[in-house]
Amino acid sequence: MIKPPAPPSLVAFPRRLRTSLTLNRAGVTEWAIPEGGAGAKVSRVRREHRARCHGGASLRPGRIFPLSRPLGNQVPDDLREKLCAEDLTCLEGRALLLLSLDESGFPHPAMLSYREMASPDASRIRFALWKGTTTARNMRRDPRISIIAVDQEMSYYLKGRVTVVREDAETFKGCSLYEFKVGEVLVDREPHLPITGGIQYHAPEGAEPVASRKAHLAELMG
Repeated sequence: MIKPPAPPSLVAFPRRLRTSLTLNRAGVTEWAIPEGGAGAKVSRVRREHRARCHGGASLRPGRIFPLSRPLGNQVPDDLREKLCAEDLTCLEGRALLLLSLDESGFPHPAMLSYREMASPDASRIRFALWKGTTTARNMRRDPRISIIAVDQEMSYYLKGRVTVVREDAETFKGCSLYEFKVGEVLVDREPHLPITGGIQYHAPEGAEPVASRKAHLAELMG
């Protein structure tokens, strides 16, 4: 019997140099170097490069490197504190990513500021979005979305479904109000490689008075 060829992604690498993806009992995706995997045939330069990518950790055989781990289905406390902040002075000019699914099933990104979002409780996030946008159309066709919150010392991936709360938001002119029900939260954090910042944009000083934020919060939290 003729043995079928190995998948293209593995052909270029000797068996003892390949890494393997596993799913542990906690449901955490991990990769490990098999026994005999980081032998003398791996050049010193390549070993040093790999070690730098993992905070100087030794790439000895059998070592496990977690990629991301589940946190449940609640908005993390530090993220919720930012989403519910009345004073956005320290958060002005920072954005979160919202990923919807387009008609072809590909992720479609959109950026939202903290002033457009709030978290009424740990299981929900509400946000305002302009009508007629690609993201708005995507969410009405397929309610599955992801919210990516990356900032200093923070990296969360939230997955869930969205519903329309109000077609015409009262304090966000030209926008509709949506509610995101959290289904799963993942944290992606490497102790040796701390996150130093997220997406930032230039926000003019005094772009939103505190009074406006209070009105927005009242509608979003309500």
